[in-house]
Parts: sequence; structure tokens; C-alpha cells
Amino acid sequence: MRPATALLLVACGGAGGGLLREAVRVLVPASAGTWDWSVLVVNAVGAFALAALLPVLGRRPSERVRLAVGTGLLGGLTTFSGLVVEAVLLSEADLVSAAAYVVVAVASLLAAAWAGARVVRVR
Repeated sequence: MRPATALLLVACGGAGGGLLREAVRVLVPASAGTWDWSVLVVNAVGAFALAALLPVLGRRPSERVRLAVGTGLLGGLTTFSGLVVEAVLLSEADLVSAAAYVVVAVASLLAAAWAGARVVRVR
């Protein structure tokens, strides 16, 4: 595959993922000083989808699907930086709430990834 094709696949997938993430943020708005549930939701959905996608790609490897969906779409959908920003903003008001947010975020990511991998293995 030509490098330009790979970049185009990632860019198109990333644009779609970014749009989806913003749509979730608009549908699930956060108030100042409260948990931003949209970040938790998109990261958990992304972890689930990526864990479900990886075994499928292992059976039928497709560089185009990996780049467009894995790197692009799911990379654009999920947001580690958003999680960090939310944790920092929360820590300015309440360190306990910020720590709880990070624990819940990491636990939800692990649970979602485990569930995504299980769904594919069961089939």
C-alpha cells in the first residue's frame, strides 16, 4: 500500500471518529466541576470495539481495515487527552473526585476491552 493511501485511510477514519466523539459530547454535556460522562462513554465504546476488532483482524488481516477503523475511526473516537484534561480540571476542585474519575475510567476501559474480546471469542 502506498503511504498516501494509508494516510488517507487514517484521516477519513479519524474524521468520522472525531465527529462521533463530538456528537456524544453534545448529547451528553458536562457541567463545570462534574464528571464528563461523554469521555468515559466514548473511551469505553472504543476499547470494546478495538478489543473485538483485533482478533478478527488476526484471522483475516486487512491493513486497510486496521488503518481506517482501528487507527482512524477508533483513534479519533477515543480520547486519552480528554480523560487527562477532565482529571486535571476535577482535581482543581476536588482531588478525591478526580482520583475516583481516573479509577472509574481505567476500570471501565479494562471491562469494556475484556467484554469486546469475549464477544468475539464466543462466536
